[in-house]
Amino acid sequence: MALIPILSFLIVVLLSFLVIRIGSSLLSLTGLDEDTSRFQAISAFTGVGFTTTESETITKNTARRKIVILLMLAGNVGIVTMVSTLLLSFIHLSEADEKISYAMGMVIGLALLIVLMRSARINDFVIGFIARILRKWVESETMNYHKIMKLERGYAINEFVVLPDNWLANKSLAQSRVSDEGIIVLGIYRPDGTYFGAPSGEVFINGNDKIILYGKESVCLNLARRQQGTAGDQVHQILAAQTGASKE
Repeated sequence: MALIPILSFLIVVLLSFLVIRIGSSLLSLTGLDEDTSRFQAISAFTGVGFTTTESETITKNTARRKIVILLMLAGNVGIVTMVSTLLLSFIHLSEADEKISYAMGMVIGLALLIVLMRSARINDFVIGFIARILRKWVESETMNYHKIMKLERGYAINEFVVLPDNWLANKSLAQSRVSDEGIIVLGIYRPDGTYFGAPSGEVFINGNDKIILYGKESVCLNLARRQQGTAGDQVHQILAAQTGASKE
């Protein structure tokens, strides 16, 4: 029965994809951008590709070191399991036709997995699902939230990456009305490197954009955690009312 080892191999490959995706999401929550997080997760899982400059961003952060160590351990187990599954399966196949069928099944199965994992719809669903799960377990210190400069009376300049399900995602600055909460957006980084300095109200905030904010640190942190929906709208209204009352 060549089907069982083929399914076993494909399940291990699928789990490896998921582990890398989870590791990438965790690294994003520590402040790394999406591309760097993905590269470092793949590098740690496979044990190759670490560059000296980018590895320093990992080794200097306790949370990132823990994540990378877990990815390395998972990678060793996953790669050994995949290789052993392949070897044992081929050893137990005596007929040449069986080996050809087995190899074709592997290739077709891997091709289907790659197509599925590259699907934008599936990719967005997986990223959103992982982000919601991780948000419940990751401490605020490991979030993709970084305080650039602490000022007086609770004010600070902060930055964070807007996750796809964040309250700010897919809104223009004018639509978000973050100024009502006492927040000033100083800049927006797109994932492709495009930067908007002192952006106007017409500029849209997309998922995975990194934004730089000035305002009360508690409000900035709330924005980093706030999710889309009625609850997020209500929080905005409450904070806007509090900010307006404090100015009177």
